[in-house]
Amino acid sequence: MNASRVDAQSSASPGAARFAAGLFVVAFLIRLAVVIWLRDMSVGPTTPSTNDDYEFNVFAQNLAAGSGFLNDQGRPSSFRAPGFSFFLAGLYYEAGVNFALAFVALCVLGAASCVLTYHLAREFFPENWARVAGILSAVYLPHVYFATVFYSENLFVPLLTLGVLLTVRFLKGASTWYLAAAGVVSGLATLTRPFALILLPLIGVLVWFVKRPLATRLAKVAVWTACFVAVMIPWTVRNYRVHGEFVLVATNGGSTFYGANNDRVVTERRLYGYWLSTVELPHRDLIDAQPNEVAHDAMEWKLGMDWVKSHPKQFTFAAGLKLARLAVGLPDFDAGPPLYRVLRMVGYWPFLVLFLLGALACVRLGLWSLPWLAVHLCIVATLITAVIFWGSARFRDVNLGALMLYATAGLQWLSATSPLRKATAGGADAR
Repeated sequence: MNASRVDAQSSASPGAARFAAGLFVVAFLIRLAVVIWLRDMSVGPTTPSTNDDYEFNVFAQNLAAGSGFLNDQGRPSSFRAPGFSFFLAGLYYEAGVNFALAFVALCVLGAASCVLTYHLAREFFPENWARVAGILSAVYLPHVYFATVFYSENLFVPLLTLGVLLTVRFLKGASTWYLAAAGVVSGLATLTRPFALILLPLIGVLVWFVKRPLATRLAKVAVWTACFVAVMIPWTVRNYRVHGEFVLVATNGGSTFYGANNDRVVTERRLYGYWLSTVELPHRDLIDAQPNEVAHDAMEWKLGMDWVKSHPKQFTFAAGLKLARLAVGLPDFDAGPPLYRVLRMVGYWPFLVLFLLGALACVRLGLWSLPWLAVHLCIVATLITAVIFWGSARFRDVNLGALMLYATAGLQWLSATSPLRKATAGGADAR
């Protein structure tokens, strides 16, 4: 079966809209049920003031009040990427600081991510298997859990998945408008979680390799780059006005980098592949002595780089630990009864088996077309992020779309009459 015939069949598949609607409702209800189980929906983040969720909420409330992007000390800051706080601020501006509404909105974002995953899967699989990918995303516990916390991943996952979907459609022959839209969406994703910036060169290389005349390829890469960067420019200009220095998105990269590259993460078993606050690390006096937030960030980057340069073997060891934690680490989940740990294991490790089988299927079946590479490069970007910083399960689980494609491919690989094998034999890898 050639790619065009498969695409036509996929687009004309009866009941696709009904399935997408049903998937949205089911995914939403699953997330809402878990929120009700784990949270008091009338209460916002109660974590320490340095935690992600607390700070995102503070920035959002200040934005909604018209005060600007201010931290809990009332000072203009760039410590957190702004995307998620702006999303919350929109809710707070319209409905007041209503945490129940915010939790419902997070469930909506989660359900939308599942629908986008289903549509992404339709670009690669027959309709019945694309539906499997959608169902798997709906019940994937690490993603379900995002709806219970005020983390930027809630907004980042649908943005990333939509960006990949638009990119895939462009690579399969859609107009340049899809590429432009992918650039805009990916820029917004970077303003939500800055590690998406790695996709700028990675996807740019894919666009370059589309078989077109040289001038056309240059123009397409320029469109991708311009649309990606244009979205970020207003925030970067704002940062310059606030700090008097260039800050592309946020100033918390140094604390994460130094916190993940130091003696303790390679000598204390509980910290293998992990991160800890720079408050607990040597040379904190040098950090505290810095005059402002940007210099503070720069000093933490310097301390981390000094450690990497002087400990190359330990850094290599740490990189292996980070990747191991990224792969097998259980999803971030509040400490609680033993049941919680059991749920985390049951909710992730069976999927890990499918992810690994799916990766094997990609290798064995040669799924390396440009559209497939767009998916694979999301995982490459995550691996790069983990090596630089640390092996957070949150880094891994934002790749909901890519991971569910691998899980679906893994299930097909287990099937005795695998449609994936048959499609590949017929040349459907072009999808």
